[in-house]
Amino acid sequence: PFVGGVVAKDPCHIEKDHRTLEAIEEGLSVVNLNNGKLCISTEGNLEMLLNQCKEPTFTLLFHEQRLRRLAKDRSSALSSFHMFIQQGFSPQESVIIHSACVSIERHLRGMSGLVGRCRDGWRHYGKFNANSNNFEFYPSLFVEPLRAKLQFQEMMAQTQLFVGYVDKRRIDDLTEDSIRKVKGVYIANWIYTRWVAMGK
Repeated sequence: PFVGGVVAKDPCHIEKDHRTLEAIEEGLSVVNLNNGKLCISTEGNLEMLLNQCKEPTFTLLFHEQRLRRLAKDRSSALSSFHMFIQQGFSPQESVIIHSACVSIERHLRGMSGLVGRCRDGWRHYGKFNANSNNFEFYPSLFVEPLRAKLQFQEMMAQTQLFVGYVDKRRIDDLTEDSIRKVKGVYIANWIYTRWVAMGK
């Protein structure tokens, strides 16, 4: 895999070029930085699989919403490349972008199993070939534990214990939201009262 960039007056011509379209069918994904759109490769069921991966999406959408709010500020470098060259991102913008990068890295590391979590994790997924004097990676050693884990999770999801756990998490979340609203109203009333008193 590799990343390549192309600068053009009309990016649409690149996306509609027959060579680009052929490459998209064979694994190429195109990011249009002008309109912020992603054209995912049509190879296999890649787009469908990515749409089903909800874990990193929620976190990244949260970061995106925060960046969009900051981008509305005229002093923000998010919507001006010229301003970005001059002053760079603000501390808030840098923190959000860093958090998004960390979320992506954690997700990708999690997909690589022990290889991404342990220094010598690669040893679990292959064997040393004495004849060729090389380490040989066996995809089955990597995939089989994942299949076993998924099978266990499917069984777990059918248990009453897990259903109860989900319901408990739901109730706790709603209760926490209610508490936050009550505290928010209390703080707002307290500030308003003090502000009125100072005005008098």
